[in-house]
Amino acid sequence: MNRRNITILAASLLMLALASGKASTQERLPASMMYGPLTVNRTHIVFTLAGDLWMVDRKGGDAKRLTSSPGESSFPVISPDGSMLAFSRQTGGQWEVYSMPAAGGEAKRLTWHPSRDVPVAWAPDGKSVYFLSSRSGNRKLYRIGIDGVLPEELPFWDAAAASISPDGNRIAVTPQSGLMNWRVYRGGMQGRLWLTNLTDWSTEEITRGNQNEELPMWIGTRIYFVSDQSGIFNLHSYDLVSKRSRQLTKFEKYGIRFAGAGSESIAFVRDGRIHLHDVKTDVTNVIDIQVEPDRRELQPRTAVAAQFNDWAALSGNGDKVVLGIRGDAFVFDPAKGVAVNVTNTPQAAERFPMLSPDGRSIAYFSDESGEYQLHIRSLSGD
Repeated sequence: MNRRNITILAASLLMLALASGKASTQERLPASMMYGPLTVNRTHIVFTLAGDLWMVDRKGGDAKRLTSSPGESSFPVISPDGSMLAFSRQTGGQWEVYSMPAAGGEAKRLTWHPSRDVPVAWAPDGKSVYFLSSRSGNRKLYRIGIDGVLPEELPFWDAAAASISPDGNRIAVTPQSGLMNWRVYRGGMQGRLWLTNLTDWSTEEITRGNQNEELPMWIGTRIYFVSDQSGIFNLHSYDLVSKRSRQLTKFEKYGIRFAGAGSESIAFVRDGRIHLHDVKTDVTNVIDIQVEPDRRELQPRTAVAAQFNDWAALSGNGDKVVLGIRGDAFVFDPAKGVAVNVTNTPQAAERFPMLSPDGRSIAYFSDESGEYQLHIRSLSGD
């Protein structure tokens, strides 16, 4: 049996039992976290955290997990009546659009395409979802009914974000995204804000200047958006009646990263916290949210070692194989079909184990001291 076959055989036969204690029910994650895209309605905020969707009262408090599927979920958008949620889920390596009740429940898949599909808005009647996809080359805007029938491509050359007017006749679009992670970006992908009539497809650029304008959100007679006109991404609004825009927040150090709108307010992420802006009073408040840590990966379970095998080496005479699996060193005897964990150190990681020529010792690198150091261990217990 050659070395490769022995390695494959060893990895396929091993099974590991991994266990750890349960987290205290009193434990909470810190207030400042890596929140992702979010949305809001009259009563709740739905946000992305650690690959799942969560819901919390607009006043803050304990968050409820809405998704727990193997793939990541993100980009939530709440329907106009607040009853349904559209979002994107990573399915088989691809992002597809799903819908589900906003309070949680069974999700229904709406798109079936290998390209990345991301929802951006609901139609005012709640019967269809607008989403972005590069299935035809450029990233374009599409519309699909909640029954999941074939989507309709809208005649935009490119689109990065969009919001629909309350009457459904117009749409605010940013054709390109100016890379919000790049402060004061002024390159060819600079974000601009356009207004398009969905009846005759006439289009006008509604703001001008040497700044990025991102994430349009249409509420009443105003279009809210995020702009770095001041050098930092702040919340702005454009009045469709007076045709004037103004800056609503005055952040100077850390700007807005994600934003989503409801009928009365805008939720956004800044400096690791979720903020809520009331569009009637123009008052912004930080929302205090408590989230229980996700300990699913630390719960007792059986894992197939072949998925985690990252190192294999033969003994001098080829009768044994030493394996590196999840930070432990295993010695496998193919003749007996027995594998032994010879390090078994949950608090440290062992890497690149090798058997001595006589097979009586094993050498490996371990970070038990805080830095990787060379260790030699006897296999006979001497």
